[in-house]
Amino acid sequence: MRVLPFKACLMALIVLITLSALLNPSNSIAKSDSTAKMRVGITVAEFSSAILLAKALGLFQKQGLDVELVKFPYGLDASNALEVGKVDLAAASDVVVLGSIQDGEDIRILASISRYDNLDLIIRKDSGFRNVPDLKGKRIGYTFGTQADVDISRLLAFNSLSESDIEPVNLRPGQMLQAIETKKVDAIAVWSPYSLMIEDKLKDQVVTIPGQSGYKHYWVLIGRRTFVNDNHAALEKFFAALVAGEYWLQNNEEKAKHLISKEMDVNYPAFNRVWNNQQIIVELNQNLLLEMETQARWKLGKSSETRIPIPSLLDYFEPGPLKNVKPDAVWLIK
Repeated sequence: MRVLPFKACLMALIVLITLSALLNPSNSIAKSDSTAKMRVGITVAEFSSAILLAKALGLFQKQGLDVELVKFPYGLDASNALEVGKVDLAAASDVVVLGSIQDGEDIRILASISRYDNLDLIIRKDSGFRNVPDLKGKRIGYTFGTQADVDISRLLAFNSLSESDIEPVNLRPGQMLQAIETKKVDAIAVWSPYSLMIEDKLKDQVVTIPGQSGYKHYWVLIGRRTFVNDNHAALEKFFAALVAGEYWLQNNEEKAKHLISKEMDVNYPAFNRVWNNQQIIVELNQNLLLEMETQARWKLGKSSETRIPIPSLLDYFEPGPLKNVKPDAVWLIK
């Protein structure tokens, strides 16, 4: 009797079952005896697609998780809610996450769930705009403390301008339509779905140009250190759901877009316009770390910057839960 081949076959079967559970969301995933509850702060935009799709497909429930999606107009609000304990996890841009770390928040970076380029600069045509250098002396509205800080600075620098050449106006996304429509500002920098609504309302009164200068940001999932340390098992289930959705998307893109747009409560044609602005991939790698380090150096170079330098951003990365689910998605050099 040959025992070794039997063991090999058994191990192969286990691997196949595991892969099948992740790759095909229609497969049954055993629930735990007690359902783990988790509040996740998200922004209703395409870069939250990984979470929205997992919710729409019922993948969190299949993992034995009761996930409540708490929706915010932008990542900074979600991050602030995390800091005061209103949510357990939050998704926000790399810029917002860096700001939280610099402010001394005790958070952990668990993964990025999207690489995206979706900031638009919408300018009134009657402001005299022809090209980016024409922004000099203009009032530009954007949300301070978000990715727009970095993106506007880059855009200006690439066109031989600086922040002192414009008049920044701090606006929440929901305030931007009225501000540009009533000419309180000459231009606004905002992401979808707000950019879509503003373009559709103002039509030929405005011109839109890309606001990120070709750079992609990372949409980052974070949690408070104490929550992360105490909930590794639940976080692994959370990532198992996200990864299953990511794999399902690869063969069901059209179905996925309809499901996500429904979760966002955005009509499909409008959502389809911004779909290609992002790449849905659940990962935690060196590129995110390098981008955040670059942003940290930029912030420290600003004369008005008063926050202390960060000794090591890597200390805030927690790869464990994702690595146990999708090992090849984690790449960090220590």
